Amino acid sequence: MRSKIPRILLGIVFLTAGINGFYRFLPDQTYSERGIELLQSLKEMGYLWSLVNAVEIFAGTLLIFNVMGQFGVLMLVPICLGILFFHSFFSPEGSLFGWIAIALELTMLFVWRDHFIRMFKTDSTPAEMKDFDWDEEDSAEKTEVERLHGAGTRSVSNHKDVEYNQEQEMIADRPTPSRPVPSTLDQNI
Repeated sequence: MRSKIPRILLGIVFLTAGINGFYRFLPDQTYSERGIELLQSLKEMGYLWSLVNAVEIFAGTLLIFNVMGQFGVLMLVPICLGILFFHSFFSPEGSLFGWIAIALELTMLFVWRDHFIRMFKTDSTPAEMKDFDWDEEDSAEKTEVERLHGAGTRSVSNHKDVEYNQEQEMIADRPTPSRPVPSTLDQNI
């Protein structure tokens, strides 16, 4: 709920800006001479200006309808950096519209920071690899840690060491074909 208003506002800002890039319906902003030259050169390039506007429309739509919103926010990061650098170096008097877009983008990056942090974790394993049966004969004997990291390899973190030791104890206690489960009849003999 806390992300709904900034998400929708960010989507509206970029959807409007992207559509305005194709069909000029908003009044032109006032920029410095250097800023106007840069924008003119981008528009003359053709494909790049159209690509930026298309990405703005696509990401804005994703944000408004909350369909892959985090992906939409990530798509807007380079565009927001371009807006930031443009208003910092080429047209310092800038536009309120651009600064609002940057503030909303930073807000959404902060709100969804937990989703983005997962992308940079190095100890994550794809779900397909976790359940993959590496060796059919030994699959009952090996744990996930052994299959993925090797039998003698232990993880670096203390949390994973505890999990590794617990899994090793579970394997030692598990009955195998060579060591049948003791029954009450065996205890009486």
